[in-house]
Parts: sequence; C-alpha cells; structure tokens
Amino acid sequence: MVIAVSDRVIQRRLLTDQCKCIPTTVCSLLNNGFATIPTLMMAGFAGEISSIPEKAELWKDPAALTVLVISGFVGMGVGYFGMETQRDVSATSFFVLQNASKVGVVFLGIIIFGDSIKSAGANIGLLMSLVGSSVYGHAANQLKAQEALEKQKLVKDTLKATA
Repeated sequence: MVIAVSDRVIQRRLLTDQCKCIPTTVCSLLNNGFATIPTLMMAGFAGEISSIPEKAELWKDPAALTVLVISGFVGMGVGYFGMETQRDVSATSFFVLQNASKVGVVFLGIIIFGDSIKSAGANIGLLMSLVGSSVYGHAANQLKAQEALEKQKLVKDTLKATA
C-alpha cells in the first residue's frame, strides 16, 4: 500500500508541477515503457518466458490475437485517460475512482462470467471498498458545499463593506 500511495502521489505531483508541459501521450508511453522492464523480469523469474516455445501455437489463433489487440487498445485508453484524470483530480480522488472501477470489474465478472466469491474476506473487501468510496465522495461533496457557502458569505460581506 505504501508503494501504491507513493506512486500515485509522485505521479500527481509530476503531472501537475514539474512535468505539466509534457503531453499525456508521452507520459503514457513512458509509464508503460518502463513498466515492461519489471514485468519481463517477473515473467522470467516465474518461468513464463521459457514456456513460450511450447505455447507458440496459441499465438496463431485469430480469436486470441483479436482479443489481445482489443485488450491493448483498451489498456492504452485506460492509461491515457487515467493520466488526464490524474492531472485534474487529487491523488485521493483518483484512488477512489480507481477502486470503484475495480469493484465494477469484479461485479461484471460475477454477473457476466459467473465468477464466484466464496471467500468472506473477498466479500468484506468489496464492501469496504464500496463504503469507503461512498463515504469519501460524500465528505468531498460536503467540503465543496461548505467552501461555496464561505465564498458566498465573503462576497456578501465584501459588498456590505463597500456599500
């Protein structure tokens, strides 16, 4: 969790401060390009790379290639719009948005693919994520409303003072 939070906070700072003039497309390419290095290392440690010749026939299946290409485009879109979103919202809001999307993916898996969640821990985790996102969203909305009221009061006080 510490690594994930640090990563998001650093990305947010870079996207809004030091690197704000870099186009989002370049940021997405850099982010995904550097991510391939540890991914390939993990695949090597897990023995996935050595099994490539055995599974070469699977890569020739048109259905598998189609799904792979579609998945790649969806992944690029998620990465690009994720960077754009991160430029505009706080790191905390981005975490809540990310968690909400993951919960949505889990629910779609359950509804469409019939995935089962028999673990009590998984059910509690999903519930905690939904409740936490809702509570944060409610608190953020209340804070915005309070700030708007304070601004209105300040404007009224300023108008009274100048009148």
